[in-house]
Amino acid sequence: MYTSKDLQKIFRIGRETIRYYEKIGIIHGKVNATNKYHYYDDLDIENLARILKYREFKFPLQQIKKLRSANHISDFQFVLTNQIRHLKSEIKIDKVLEARLTWKMNELAAYSKNRRAFGRL
Repeated sequence: MYTSKDLQKIFRIGRETIRYYEKIGIIHGKVNATNKYHYYDDLDIENLARILKYREFKFPLQQIKKLRSANHISDFQFVLTNQIRHLKSEIKIDKVLEARLTWKMNELAAYSKNRRAFGRL
């Protein structure tokens, strides 16, 4: 059995994250009635590792809940397809932001160059 502190060390996450995941029902620790400590077994560890992997792929917690409760491959594919679609739209937005920042950097470089040339006159 593992404690909340063990999970914090293993996964480098905060206690609040663990409690929140319990609150929304994506992990389920057992609470010792005597000392109120939360304990987790190997299955909890596997589930948490999987959840954190989904988070690396920017899955919202609600989508992770859907993935965890998917009964059919088609349910799983539906959630994955939606996430791919979402990531593609984020990529488009990021490209626009990158272009704007690049334009701004070029504008500042040109301004700086002109200013230095002006200062030498």
